[in-house]
Amino acid sequence: MAGSMGSRKIILVAVVFILVASGAVAAGNPISFRRGNITYALFDVSVRKLPLLKGDRIEGFECDVLGTVERIDIPFEWKVIVDNPTGDHTKVMAEASVGAAAFPDDTKYFRRFARVGKMSISGETPHFDMSITLRISDKDDKVRKAKLSLRALDLTPASSAIGD
Repeated sequence: MAGSMGSRKIILVAVVFILVASGAVAAGNPISFRRGNITYALFDVSVRKLPLLKGDRIEGFECDVLGTVERIDIPFEWKVIVDNPTGDHTKVMAEASVGAAAFPDDTKYFRRFARVGKMSISGETPHFDMSITLRISDKDDKVRKAKLSLRALDLTPASSAIGD
């Protein structure tokens, strides 16, 4: 099973490379491609407004995606775990390895920090949902969680190759 997942990622990268190199992906047009009877449309994810107060720090987060996670930025000195047991449901769990690596209240990390894919099988309406749960500590080290639904996120159609 592990070899199959690696093969899928290699195929995905190869398909995106071919689309870009062939000129099929122009500036402003979202990247989308087919594999068998599944069509993928890729989007970059940003959080509109973080629910932070002065002195708050983000010590961890969890992304729950009904769709695919094509890319996620990994912050320096953070531990990141990606769990993708079914291929169409991915959970990303991340936490600062040390307190100094926690994001301050003015973080820019959550701007286009991930690329996700909406999957449409045989032309059906894509099934997609995403939420992010932040683990936030305040200046007194009290920890709270804030769950952000899809409505709190901006999905921008991806218009460049993965990694650009």
